[in-house]
Amino acid sequence: MIRGDGGPLPLPGLEGAMGAARVDTISRMNALALELYPERDPVRLAERLRADIAEVLLVSADLDPEKPVWWLGGSRVPAAGVLAHLVNEMLVHGLDIARAVRRPWPIPASHEALFLELYLFGMVRNDMGRLLDDATPSARRIAVEFRSAHTKPAVLALQHGQLRAEEVDGRADVRLTFDPAVLVPMMFGRISRARAVLGGGVRIGGPRPWLLPAFLRTVRMP
Repeated sequence: MIRGDGGPLPLPGLEGAMGAARVDTISRMNALALELYPERDPVRLAERLRADIAEVLLVSADLDPEKPVWWLGGSRVPAAGVLAHLVNEMLVHGLDIARAVRRPWPIPASHEALFLELYLFGMVRNDMGRLLDDATPSARRIAVEFRSAHTKPAVLALQHGQLRAEEVDGRADVRLTFDPAVLVPMMFGRISRARAVLGGGVRIGGPRPWLLPAFLRTVRMP
């Protein structure tokens, strides 16, 4: 996918499911991928993971970081965002494995910041495709400002199911001040919203903070 040459994907039969994906159907796409790739031996999986990552790094070494890459649901993600997504996948699912074997798994805030800046905000700047098509749209415009020590201030505005990036002008409805190592796992359901807020990893402010739940009902992760 990051090569962008139109060649076949490593798992035949997955391309159609990827092109039709919505946030609410990605779990079905993942289930199909598990059927198409039946290997379960942890040692072989680790070898495959290392080899595939090495290939991705080799192929992408000379790419323009802003090059749009075809992604799930017909969206477009900057090439650098695809790599940031891969880092996040390893962090989030590494956390799943660590919890299962009761081992520590520190998540660097600077690494999760890449997911937000390069992947999520990068996708919004390019094209969200059909990823949010199944969401219940909010007629009211809701603008949320994102601020952390590891990211540039950014505003995402939602209206009628459409999400766009806007300039930071101090007029956002909601202001999120956050630790990326808390916010991103929270978005993927690994940390509860209550724990994120009570622990101080996510702080909610702005003139209309009560609009945040409506925003998150649409702008959510699978």
